[in-house]
Amino acid sequence: MFDCASKLGFLTANVVFAPDLGDIRPGFLGELHKLGLSTRRDGLV
Repeated sequence: MFDCASKLGFLTANVVFAPDLGDIRPGFLGELHKLGLSTRRDGLV
């Protein structure tokens, strides 16, 4: 559960759930890759 009333909780929730949204997944993971960040959850980045 995330405290979306706080800035950190809101950002954390977005980072956790964005890869599960098919319409933005490729773009979101691409942006993480450009920033030198990755997700190991599925090994796609």
